[in-house]
Amino acid sequence: MNFRFIKEKCCPICAEATIIKEELDIFHGKVNQHCNGGQWEKRTFLCGQMIEFIPNFDRSELSKYYVCRNNLEYMERQNKRKVAKDELLLYIDTLEVDDDFKSSLKDGHFYLG
Repeated sequence: MNFRFIKEKCCPICAEATIIKEELDIFHGKVNQHCNGGQWEKRTFLCGQMIEFIPNFDRSELSKYYVCRNNLEYMERQNKRKVAKDELLLYIDTLEVDDDFKSSLKDGHFYLG
């Protein structure tokens, strides 16, 4: 698809050029147009990074929710989360409560009933 506003043909973080999804915002069967003439465009690359054109600001932005899996910050954050989860699960095992309650905590249910 040839977008009018998104010009990036590859991920700006890892240079992945395989595009897996492109979207235009549609409203009542027509391309949604901003009053300044822009349109909402989105392009997603194989690495997971999405670029969005925001007509309110007349610029493209990297999505905060669909991020490049090859981004070092993303990989570090995922590793820290995994370590934190593992430590939390080990801590739950040390609690002096019944096993059913420990299981419910591990499953994310915090019912005290």
